[in-house]
Amino acid sequence: MKKGQWKLHVSDDSENNGFWQVIIRKFVYYKDILIQFLRFLKGGR
Repeated sequence: MKKGQWKLHVSDDSENNGFWQVIIRKFVYYKDILIQFLRFLKGGR
């Protein structure tokens, strides 16, 4: 019983980690684009 619960717990954790990794990657990606865009605007076109 405990082994089954432990397996479920571990699989849930790995799924959550993957979910957060995707969000963090997207955030970093869009942040870089935003910074480049702001630099472009500051540069005066």
